[in-house]
Order: sequence, then C-alpha cells, then structure tokens
Amino acid sequence: MKQEVVEYSPERAFRHPLLAKLGEMALKLTGIRFLIVFPKSEGWGQVAPGEKVELPKFCRLIQSTAEGVQRCRMCHVLMTIAACSKGLTDQRCHAGAQVLVTPISTDERESFAVLSTCRFRTGSERDTWEEVKSRGKQLGLNLKELKKTCYELPELKAEQLEIARTIFAAAADAANEIRARYLAETKLRGVEGSSGAKPDLEAAVEKELKESLSRTGTGQKTGSESALDSKIPALIKVATDLINRKPNMPFAVAEIAAAARITPNHFSTLFRIYTGKSFSTYLTEKRIEMVKQLLSDLTLNIAEIARMVGYNDPSYFTRRFNQVTGMTPGEYRDSMSPA
Repeated sequence: MKQEVVEYSPERAFRHPLLAKLGEMALKLTGIRFLIVFPKSEGWGQVAPGEKVELPKFCRLIQSTAEGVQRCRMCHVLMTIAACSKGLTDQRCHAGAQVLVTPISTDERESFAVLSTCRFRTGSERDTWEEVKSRGKQLGLNLKELKKTCYELPELKAEQLEIARTIFAAAADAANEIRARYLAETKLRGVEGSSGAKPDLEAAVEKELKESLSRTGTGQKTGSESALDSKIPALIKVATDLINRKPNMPFAVAEIAAAARITPNHFSTLFRIYTGKSFSTYLTEKRIEMVKQLLSDLTLNIAEIARMVGYNDPSYFTRRFNQVTGMTPGEYRDSMSPA
C-alpha cells in the first residue's frame, strides 16, 4: 500500500523529548523557558518544546493592543537578523525586557528558525521598570498592571545567565540536528510513498546531514543556487527572506542595521551589492507584488490595501504604485477586469 507523504512541520520536529528536557533544566536552574520561533506565511510560529505555547503575562499585556502586536512581530524580525548575524546574543526586546536568542539554522530551504528565551531581567527591578514604563506609555497600557508583570519577570544573576547561555547553546545544537534528521526522514518517507523503495533509513539521514553541513558550513552551492547566491552573507539572505514572506512589516534600514550590529550605510551597501537593488526598491517591489494580488479582491478598497501592505498614507501609496506600474491602483484593478 502506498505510504502517505508527511509534510515537514517545524511544530512536530521541535516538540522533541530532548529539547523538552533541556527546557525543563533551564527552567529549574535559571527560571526561564525557551521558545523556537520561525517565520510562517501568516506571521510567526512558536514552539515551546514539550508543552503548549503560553505567553508570559508580561508578553500578553504588551500584545493586548494592535500596536503592541505589530511591534512584537517586528521585534521577532530584528531578533532573527541579530541572531543570524552575531550568533548567541543577549539583547533587549522592544518592550524593555531581556532575551537570549541564537540561530538554529540558516538553511534557505527551511526559513530562518531561531531559539529565543522568554523575557527576563538582569538589572534591578527599578532600572528594568524605568525602561519598560517608557515603552508602556507609548503603547497606552495600564502602567500599574504593567509594573506588576514586569516585577514578576525572572531575574538572572551573572552566574545564572552563564548557565542559561550554556544550556541555550546546547539546545540550539540539538534543535539543529533534530531539524536536519526530521527533514531527512520526511524526505525519505516521500520517496518511499512515491516509489515503494525502502532504502536504509540511517544511511539516508546521514547523507542528508552531510549535505546540509556542506551547504551551510562551507558555502558550497546547490544545483539551484547561482555562484553569486552561494556567496551572499547570511544577513542579506535573512533580510530578503523576511521581506519576501512579510513585505507589509514596517522594515527600516536603521533598525535592521542596529540588530546586525553594523552601520546603516554598511548594510545598504551590502544589500545593493548582493541584490543589485537598494533596500527601499526591493521592499517596494515586494509590496507592489502583494498589492497586485490584493487588488483582485473587490471587497477591499484602496485605503485598506494600502494599510495591509505597510503604507499608512493612501496618497503616498498611490504615488509609489504609479511609479512602479505606470498606473494608479484603481486603473490597475480596472485592467484586471475581463473585457
């Protein structure tokens, strides 16, 4: 009987007993959990190894407003860029709390997953609260409630932070190997389901791991990569992948450059060298591609579409669309209608 082909699922791959045990160890020794965060077509996916994802009270309060949700999404983007550029790093999230973040894999076949901790603090309650309070005011949150959740964040002393880093690094290595093995097994099941062949599982997994290491470790190009693609820095690959997936996010060169710990001019130069376009041109083109798809939905007006692709000013949006296509959004929509 033909075997059913199972699609690769990050949610399945990362709910692994080993990661669950490492998560329990981190919680017991440091008071923080870790999450695996990865881009999805509809936004961002999260997996808490071994258990159902439940955001801390602090995060739930921050995300209680539409602006807070948007800022958290952008924060995930910047964390991903920082991780893929600098490796394991300790940084402050947009709400003022601390996180650890590190890349799991930069294999372009499977998006850019990162390992991130839940929020914590390393300084005094007062210092952390002053930072969080200023962010809370901007979001219009109840400061009394926000202060309570801020003080409930686990505090990591220097020794605990070092322990967390050690467990975190081990979990990232384990997650990368689990991801690679699960991906190989999924591919193997697809082969078995389509041809009936039953190759040796361990040999197939080993082969896939070696190929993955070869691509990510030595920079060798696959058959689908051009010579230029194989030399593109991870930072630019991450940035273009994220724009391709969610062009409506409020991307800014300054924020991306800051996350990658380089100057905005350096990032802009790298981006132009490896894509042949400026960052703003690339972003605009991807947004216009999204607009063209949305214009086919006649239930959406032009102002709604402008907001959906990241433009708060409908007039500016119309000018940008006209510059790229030579038509206004309304004219383009009319041209799509059957004669």
